[in-house]
Amino acid sequence: MAQDLDAIELDIEIARDNLAATFDEIADRMNPDNLKNRAKEVVQEALQNQSVQIGLAVAGALVATLIAVKIFK
Repeated sequence: MAQDLDAIELDIEIARDNLAATFDEIADRMNPDNLKNRAKEVVQEALQNQSVQIGLAVAGALVATLIAVKIFK
């Protein structure tokens, strides 16, 4: 019986440690500085993609054309 109780207590301690580690990981992921840094990395990676660069150039040219048409109309 004492062994069963010791095993249960050990299981509870392990589960508690695992839960604490999970909460720490979630807190780290949700840290505003970490979220900001991850978003910055994602944008920087996207801007390295040639398709994204072309799309932004086309969008910029379209906006500039629409502004010019509006101004000179």
